[in-house]
Amino acid sequence: MIRLAVTVAALVALAFLVGGLVGWLLAMLLRPLVAGAMRERRPQRVVDAEPEPPLAIPLPAPMAPAMRRAAPLAMIEMPVAPREASTSREAPLRRAPPARIRPPALPGPRNGRADPLSRLAGLTRRHVERLHAIGVYHFSQIAVWTPREEEWVADHLDIEDPAVIEGWVVQAARLAADHRPPRG
Repeated sequence: MIRLAVTVAALVALAFLVGGLVGWLLAMLLRPLVAGAMRERRPQRVVDAEPEPPLAIPLPAPMAPAMRRAAPLAMIEMPVAPREASTSREAPLRRAPPARIRPPALPGPRNGRADPLSRLAGLTRRHVERLHAIGVYHFSQIAVWTPREEEWVADHLDIEDPAVIEGWVVQAARLAADHRPPRG
């Protein structure tokens, strides 16, 4: 009786493993076919109906002389299909957010002394060190950050709440107006 139970359990386990292997192989073989069929049936969601011009990506200047032999490759054109209006209830696609920009940096603090950036609420010593490492030493630099630069700094300092950086900009503007450079 025990021998029969062990044999049945072994056969069930073997059938489970073989079935899993066969299912995995079928999924790998059928995935391209199913994906192509789904792409044909799925309506495209779009924001506007105007066609966009093809994107042209210029190569960096040092690569351009090397590419003279292959002139058609000097510019890579990527055609973009015209967008169609959506008729479905799905949410429209959103355009990609603008690229983040690193704020302008100084090679060192003016007059050899950095402003006491730790006076900004929520700015820790670690943040100050990382700002110094990217060339930010003065309240006047922080006061003129654009929203795209604020996003870059938030990513660089691992700060999830953008309101924190906005608060620093407001405080830095106030402190830059009040702060007089040290004499020396």
